[in-house]
Amino acid sequence: MIRLHLLALTLAVVTLVMVACRSGGSDSGSGTQVSDGAGSALAQIDRGLELQAQDSLVQAEDCYRKSIEFARQAADSSALARGLVALARLNIMLELYHRAEPDVREALRYLRKEQSAPPDSLALVWLNLAECGEGLKKYATADSASDSALALCTTGSESTGPLRARMLRTRGRLLIRMNREAESEPLLRSAVSLCEQWPDPDRTACAEPRGLLGWCLARMGRFAEAEPWLLSAYAPLIESSNRDDEQVRITAGYLAELYDRWRKPDLFAHYQAVASPPPPEEDAGP
Repeated sequence: MIRLHLLALTLAVVTLVMVACRSGGSDSGSGTQVSDGAGSALAQIDRGLELQAQDSLVQAEDCYRKSIEFARQAADSSALARGLVALARLNIMLELYHRAEPDVREALRYLRKEQSAPPDSLALVWLNLAECGEGLKKYATADSASDSALALCTTGSESTGPLRARMLRTRGRLLIRMNREAESEPLLRSAVSLCEQWPDPDRTACAEPRGLLGWCLARMGRFAEAEPWLLSAYAPLIESSNRDDEQVRITAGYLAELYDRWRKPDLFAHYQAVASPPPPEEDAGP
């Protein structure tokens, strides 16, 4: 489930980056040569996204790297930023944050030069940098990047849209990791509120902010308040996924932490068992 969400975000980020950079055009070179180079770069990105959707990740990475090479040769900042973001999103999905971070930073440099870059495009790339910082435990970087991302989603349609909800829960989760739960709580409540206002809200999509809010409250010692939020997050996940799904395990981990702090050992043991990763499969042999 998490991998599907990350792939969808990759598609969204890459598309928005392309829109943001398109108006800036090429940096230099003759029009025909640059156009051909950019076209080759974009074709590699499209092929990479197809391969990534098929879980052919090594081949997808090769396509993204070729796109970056073609874009550099063509001196086309639009295609280059798009390729950098696509490669970074793949590495974030694989939790290779040390590889993703320099590509995200380079893409941001190009985007910030574009006077007409839409705020949501910049916000999504700032979000990528926040995820890298969180994954690398560079919390100062993550704190600054997530704050920049959220600040860009305060007006227009995105002030109440899915992008802002994602920014709120990302920053809320980061603040919990930094032991700043009091700051996290209002952000997560806003994320839940936004999610529940959407037409035909997806119960599984609302599960993540609900679970984070419950985790936040549990860490502040508000156990009775935290429990219904966590259970309402866990129920749709376990109904729609198997017990080995990563988001199921994460939410079960929040419940295990709640019941451990609340001194309810039986419930702790139950959810801790769900939260534990499955044992590796043994080779049956010949």
